[in-house]
Amino acid sequence: MRRIFALFEKDLKNGLRNWEILFIILVPIVLSLFFKIAFSSRGYSRPRVAVFCADEELKTALSSIEQFKEIQFFEKWDEAVSMVEKGKVDGAFRIPEDFVGRAKAQERPEIEVLLDSTTPVKAAVIRAALKSFTDKYFEIVSPVKVTIKQLKVVTPKQRILPIWVLVIIGTIGLVCVPLSLGEVRKEKTLDAVLLTPTSEREVILAKAIWASFLILMSEIVLLLLNNGLTGNNGLLLVILLLGIFSVIGIGLFISIVSPTQTTSSLASTLVMLVILLSAVATTLGGPMKRFLWVLPGYQIHEGVRKAIFLKVGFTEVWENLLVLFGWTVVFLWINVWALKRQKL
Repeated sequence: MRRIFALFEKDLKNGLRNWEILFIILVPIVLSLFFKIAFSSRGYSRPRVAVFCADEELKTALSSIEQFKEIQFFEKWDEAVSMVEKGKVDGAFRIPEDFVGRAKAQERPEIEVLLDSTTPVKAAVIRAALKSFTDKYFEIVSPVKVTIKQLKVVTPKQRILPIWVLVIIGTIGLVCVPLSLGEVRKEKTLDAVLLTPTSEREVILAKAIWASFLILMSEIVLLLLNNGLTGNNGLLLVILLLGIFSVIGIGLFISIVSPTQTTSSLASTLVMLVILLSAVATTLGGPMKRFLWVLPGYQIHEGVRKAIFLKVGFTEVWENLLVLFGWTVVFLWINVWALKRQKL
């Protein structure tokens, strides 16, 4: 354990003096901030709403509400709800078929209203505009009963946060780790270390701990800057650690088996693209999703998304954790074996 800590300390000092590694770490964090600024609110704008309504005359009347920037009508309520969930509108109305007749008969029919809770000002405008419209349209005070349901919508800048998490893991695990190990091999210091009582397993563990420390510190900064520590943080930490070690294992393997630094860089870039592609597959379906499901990028993205935004427990992500644990164990063993083969 003492030898592992000594190697870790040496790698940490060398990494903090390496401007290439520091630049690679900072790039995704800075880019995430630019993206956050680009999607930040630029002042108030009138709300957009989706409406499920079968009455054509009522549709025409609703279209004249000046407080709304845009009104979209849908034939199915699920479609209107989906628009709110995707953040494309700020609220949705569900108006039953017999609504007008019952309202004129003063039976107070119900309007179901779904609002985005992340935009409270727009939600208040929608409620006030709807009440004003019904009072004026039916010429009766409070002619309908309005049922309000709140929905916490994931914003575009939040939806991309798991991708930024994965980018940091990939850039350090697949770029910095091979770069660090490649420099050690080039300077022949790795052979000198392996001639000492230090084992191959200790070398691998020291590199993995060094890289995981850099990644974890970078992820904490990223999540703090992007309000990402609002879910199940305990589960998030476990997912991050397993995801970090699984990707680092792949990075170490690439560096060990690559004959040159150029080959290592090319292989790391290709693997990075595949891992990012597997994360994008979470939004796809069919055979492509089933194929990419086993890759760590998919599992990290899904696990982080569920931990931050859905606030699920361990039982809901046990498959993600199991796959990431499998990748970690397999590549730990493969890397130890590969270093032993090179030593022979």
